[in-house]
Amino acid sequence: MATTAQTDISKACSAQADAKGLHGKERSKFRAQCKKSGGKM
Repeated sequence: MATTAQTDISKACSAQADAKGLHGKERSKFRAQCKKSGGKM
């Protein structure tokens, strides 16, 4: 169950990073912060 939530959070963060046009280090940094906040940025 937890893995599904983590996958959803990861996908949500990736989508947000895509929307912001982030790549490379900026994208990694954004996704790390996003995951810590539970997918809400």
